[in-house]
Amino acid sequence: MDTKKETGGAAFPNVFEIQAKDGYHRSYYVETGMDLRDYFAAKALAGMTGQFHEHWTTASAAKAAYELADAMLAERAK
Repeated sequence: MDTKKETGGAAFPNVFEIQAKDGYHRSYYVETGMDLRDYFAAKALAGMTGQFHEHWTTASAAKAAYELADAMLAERAK
């Protein structure tokens, strides 16, 4: 599975640079913590709570938030 394709990669990647012995700079990316899919879902859920419906359960709200996140990732990949 291509994790970056499925999740969008890290929402807040850490980037650090190392000076190589030959004088060249190389950037290294460390992807830790929340991925972009989780970030999008959290933002979607935050927006949905303002319009929260009585018939929603926590599970259905979470499912809807991730469906929105997946749609955002798909649109972003175009």
